[in-house]
Amino acid sequence: MKHALSFMEKLGVMWVYLGRRARLWFRFKISFVFSFIAMFVTIAIFYFINVFVGEIPEYGNYFTFVLIGLAINQYMQTTLNTYLGTMHNMYWSNWLEIILTSPMRLKTFFSSVMTWTYLYATMNVAFYFVIGIFVFGAKFTFPATAWIVIPILILLIISLSGIGLISASMFMLANAKGDIEPIGWGVATLSGLVAGVYFPPKYLPAPVQLISKILPQTYAIDAIRRILLNNESISSPSIQLTIIYLIVFSIILLPLGMFMFNAGIRKAEKEGTLARWM
Repeated sequence: MKHALSFMEKLGVMWVYLGRRARLWFRFKISFVFSFIAMFVTIAIFYFINVFVGEIPEYGNYFTFVLIGLAINQYMQTTLNTYLGTMHNMYWSNWLEIILTSPMRLKTFFSSVMTWTYLYATMNVAFYFVIGIFVFGAKFTFPATAWIVIPILILLIISLSGIGLISASMFMLANAKGDIEPIGWGVATLSGLVAGVYFPPKYLPAPVQLISKILPQTYAIDAIRRILLNNESISSPSIQLTIIYLIVFSIILLPLGMFMFNAGIRKAEKEGTLARWM
């Protein structure tokens, strides 16, 4: 029987992993600097697009509208891509079987990876807002009700984690061991088009709008914009409805994702395909 790590030992593993990733991030200074330059250029592009677009009904200035979309998209893409990306890296570096048979367990490793990726995403979000506000003059009120953004983001991450786990399960269930897996790739790609990251979904053709309504991120992005731009609070029916939708998505998608991911692990263990033989 494998020795299970204690809570403090798990924290130690996570701390070591986070320290290692932080050192690597700062060590490669060219990558570090150019990642921020790329974000600055992205912000600048949308600032100048705003000159032509101007105001958006219900939301006001386009630049502030899209800045919120870009920020939330950081968490969306992180959640959708990290599970499969981690499986991909572990498999092709022959870590997967080692981790599954070690006391650390896979969930501890995933927790370490996800903690770092969310910290990184949060730093990017802070950069977006700092540059948007202090360099390009984006206007945000940040009302007293802004705290509602946090539970909405958490529910969004839980919902998308289910999709991310389903995507990662395809690595083993459908032998999707290449760089692209259709489910996660499809949802991540559609998010930019239909979920309201760059423009309101209501401007899309009616059949395409139906697709946006089955994605949890559509509701979360709209609610966060209404809170930050229109000062809506928890008493708003649209905000309450969004929270209900996200809870339903979470209840359905996360258990489904965990079930399929565990099924994929069991299939790989049975077939002996956890390791990659050179």
